[in-house]
Parts: sequence; C-alpha cells; structure tokens
Amino acid sequence: MAPSYKLRYFNSRGRAEHIRFIFAYAEVEYEDERISREKWPEIKKEVKEGFGNQINLCPDRGLNPGPPAQKSDTLPPRPPGLPFGVLPVLEVDGKVVGQSVAIARYLAKEFGLAGKDAWESLQCDMLVDTLSDLRQVLSAFRSEPDPVKKEEKKHILIKETIPYYLKKFENVLNENNGFFVGGAVTWTDLVFAVSLEGFEAIFGKEALDSYPTLKSFKERIFNFPNIRAWIEKRPVTEH
Repeated sequence: MAPSYKLRYFNSRGRAEHIRFIFAYAEVEYEDERISREKWPEIKKEVKEGFGNQINLCPDRGLNPGPPAQKSDTLPPRPPGLPFGVLPVLEVDGKVVGQSVAIARYLAKEFGLAGKDAWESLQCDMLVDTLSDLRQVLSAFRSEPDPVKKEEKKHILIKETIPYYLKKFENVLNENNGFFVGGAVTWTDLVFAVSLEGFEAIFGKEALDSYPTLKSFKERIFNFPNIRAWIEKRPVTEH
C-alpha cells in the first residue's frame, strides 16, 4: 500500500514549492494543506505552550541564559504536526518530519530522483547546499532595514555574488546535458527551477537574460507536462 502524504505550509510558494514540484513530477498524490497567516500565530502559541520551558536546547554552552532543564522521566507534550514549530512539515502515514531540504531529499530517494548512485546523490546534495548559500545572501539583502546598506548589498549582489554563482551553475548544466546531475532529471533540477522562478520574482523577468543556459533550463523544466499541469492549477499567490 502506498504511503499517505500530507504537506503543511502557508498559502504561498516559499519554502515548500520545490516539494510540490517533486510530488508533481513523480505523479504522487498528497494533501497540500495550506495554513493561513491569520491562523499561524495561534498555532505557534500552541507549539510554545506544548513545549513549555522544560527543555533547554543548548545546555551548558552559554547559548541559552535560561535556567537548566529540569530532569524528568517524561517529555512535555508536543503539539502534533509541528516538531520544531516551523513550516513546512511533511506527514508520512501520520509520522511528521520538518526541514524543507530534508523533506525534498527524502522524497527524491523515495521517488527515484536522487541520482543513479551514491556519487550522483552526493552531487545533488552539494548543488542544493550551494544554492542555499546563495539564497541566504539574497535573504540578507531582502531583509536589510537600512536603505543605504541595502543598496550597497544590492550592488555587490548584482556585480559580484550573483554572476559568480550563476555562471558556475551554467557550467554545470553544460557539462551534464542540460541537467544538473548525471544528464537526467533529479530533485536538484526541480529545486533550481523553483529558485529561478523566485529569482525572477525578485529582480524581474529579464533577470536571467544574461544567463541563457539557466533561462532555457528553467523554461524546459516548467514545460514538463506534469510540472506545467501543476503550475496551471496551483493557487495564485504573491510569492
């Protein structure tokens, strides 16, 4: 019997869209539960109350100034469905796991999208982690409150950081027959395609014009029948 999957995230693409792409490409059914921003504060409150103040996640390391955890034979109750109080989470036959990349990697292995062998699987991990490095820099730019510093970061991004990474990513595509690993579709391709969509949302549709290999790659992935079908039916959201 096939596993039962439920993905829980906000009504946005955000940190869950690459997971939805994996389900779509693999033609695997799942429940796409979308939590409204209005309900999220109450859900977070339930998580906080469920964990209470009994667990010190960083004992004896100077990272948590609170009192040491009390010894107990039982853990405090944990609200179902949110192991660490953040989204997205995936439920597999009622068992819950968090972290968007870990979820994607797990599903890729389950659906045969993690490469042909251990070496290709390692290449997938390396590229997704490298993409995460770039996304962290982009996140720091977008969240910068000081307009002067934000403009400085934008200049460095456009002139140095983005060209450095995107040119290397194009080289990888050229070396692998238009895919990122092994000359065939892996979860890495789906993660990158979603990220490139986000890149265009931030910097404009013309942002990839200087990177034709990446642009054509993204368009090709988005035109896979299963992916195109998902895009046509997914909820319209701002991001």
